[in-house]
Amino acid sequence: MRLDHNNLTSLSLSLFSSQSRLRFVDVSSNRLETLPETLFQRTSLEIFLAADNRLSEIPIKALNPVQSTLRHLDLAGNRISTISDSQLNQIQLLVRLDLSDNQVQNSPNAYTVTQTANRESI
Repeated sequence: MRLDHNNLTSLSLSLFSSQSRLRFVDVSSNRLETLPETLFQRTSLEIFLAADNRLSEIPIKALNPVQSTLRHLDLAGNRISTISDSQLNQIQLLVRLDLSDNQVQNSPNAYTVTQTANRESI
């Protein structure tokens, strides 16, 4: 589902809930500061693109329901300043992670090397 470039400032709590076949969501280039915790309940999301918004942290609570299906996460160009191993380790099948153009001050120690060889970048 493509919702990019719409000047969205928020998303409904249950916008994608119960859409079990939902695999792709692009909310890039909006003005989102947070994501509802229930956003992806009962979905099988594999690709989530949320680049160029105003997120100040990795929306791990919103991603919890899809931690066993999410493979591609793009949070580039936001306002994320800290990340931790525990946040990223919850997303079990993550193959691609883009956190470029954020304000990250601390990053996990050797995350891409020690956690799994197939994760591309932080």
